[in-house]
Amino acid sequence: MRATSEEKESLDAVKERTGGRSAKVREAVLQAARQILMEQGANALTHRNVAHLAGVNASTVFRRWPDRARLIADVFKSAAESMVTLPDSGSLSEDLYEFLHRISSMLASSEGRKWVLGAISATSSGDGMVESAIREVWEQRFQQAEIMFERAALRGEAGYEGQRRAILETLIAPVWFRILITQESVDEEYLVANISRVLEQMF
Repeated sequence: MRATSEEKESLDAVKERTGGRSAKVREAVLQAARQILMEQGANALTHRNVAHLAGVNASTVFRRWPDRARLIADVFKSAAESMVTLPDSGSLSEDLYEFLHRISSMLASSEGRKWVLGAISATSSGDGMVESAIREVWEQRFQQAEIMFERAALRGEAGYEGQRRAILETLIAPVWFRILITQESVDEEYLVANISRVLEQMF
C-alpha cells in the first residue's frame, strides 16, 4: 500500500528530526539525483523526478535544495569526494601519485565516464546558475587538494606556496586528456615521470 502525500510528509518530518535518518534521506536524494544525471542528463534532473526515485516527498527536496543548481552542485560534490578521496601517504610525491592514480581509475571506470558525461551535460545546459554552481564545486575540489601541500610543508618538505594550483592543473589535465580524448595509457611510469618533471620545474 503506497503512502499518501500527507504520510510521506510526516515521515520526512520525523527523519528531519533524527540525525541518522536525516542523513539517510539526504544520501537517498543525492544517489537518486546522481543516477538521473548519469543516465538521463541534467535536463531530467528536477526536484520531482529526484523525489520520486528517492522515495520521498518533493517538498523534502525543495526544502533542502531550494534551487536546482544547488542540488546539482551537491550531487557533483558528493560524487567527486566519494570517487576520488585525498591520500595521506607521508610524502608529497606519493600523495600526488596516488591522487592522480585515483583520478585515472575513476575516469577509466564505467561509472566515472557516466559521471563525466553528466558533468558535461550540466555545464552545457545553458543554465547560468547551474554552470556557476559546478564551477564552484571544481574550485572547492582544488582547494581541498591543496591540503596535500599543506601536509608536506608541515613535514618539512617543499610546500610550493603560490604554485599549488598550477601544479595540480598541470598534473591533472593530461590525465583527463589521455583517458578521455587520446585513450593513451596512464600507467605508473607516466605518472611518476610527470610528477617529478613538474615538481622540479616549479621548485
